[in-house]
Amino acid sequence: MKESIMSFFNAPITNKVPSGVCSVAGLHAYISSDSHLKELTQRVRADTENDKAFRGKKQTLLPYVTPAGIFSYCREQCIMVPSGDFVIDIDHLASVEEAAMWRDRLFTDEVLQPDLAFVSPGAKGVKLFVPYRLNLTDTLEHSFDNALHTAWDYLGWRHGLKADTANADEDGYLETIGVSKEENKKKREEYAKDIAKRIMVCNAICEKEGFEVGDEGYQEELKAMEEKNSMTEEQLVTDYGEDELEQSIQMNRVVALIIAEMKK
Repeated sequence: MKESIMSFFNAPITNKVPSGVCSVAGLHAYISSDSHLKELTQRVRADTENDKAFRGKKQTLLPYVTPAGIFSYCREQCIMVPSGDFVIDIDHLASVEEAAMWRDRLFTDEVLQPDLAFVSPGAKGVKLFVPYRLNLTDTLEHSFDNALHTAWDYLGWRHGLKADTANADEDGYLETIGVSKEENKKKREEYAKDIAKRIMVCNAICEKEGFEVGDEGYQEELKAMEEKNSMTEEQLVTDYGEDELEQSIQMNRVVALIIAEMKK
């Protein structure tokens, strides 16, 4: 199974050049055990009753990541490798204890299956990094938007929770990055051409590396997808379509290969 990987940025928030990349496992270890980060977080939390001071400290003291993937620069058009994760923020919980309870409960949710769950810097909220399916025939924005809205609806009816939706849907996303719907339509057309190129590159790498549909590596990735989605192969074929399932598995293998090379 591919490992979600993303860019890491040193503080302040105005710094847009990444200092490196990190995996979800690496980020979890950093959040859980880094003493300097713990000290910075405590300094930020000291001002939770003063919203302006809290936001100022959070933006100037804390490093950040781009859960959407690897970026050459913190700008939407500078994404290099999508991670297949999106973020859900659940804010304004009643207490620190409630935040910790929801963190643990949602991390084991069989539908969301988050890659990571942690208490937010404000101490009374939870952040989830939730995996979603990257649709090879659609834009990142559409794949992201569909998965995000499904997760919001699920949180509401299953857990009675309301996620922070400010600027998180597609319209808000476009407004945030200053792109009109007409410009986005053009981008989608360009993206469709880019997808075709990516598939060609993926197929070329698969041929070079000897990645065959049905071989041992393919079966391992298929089994991982079955376990992660709690679905049989037949159900995955119905959900994805046979051709797209095969392409998705091969793409995952290529991405895993690229990440392994980057770590050397």
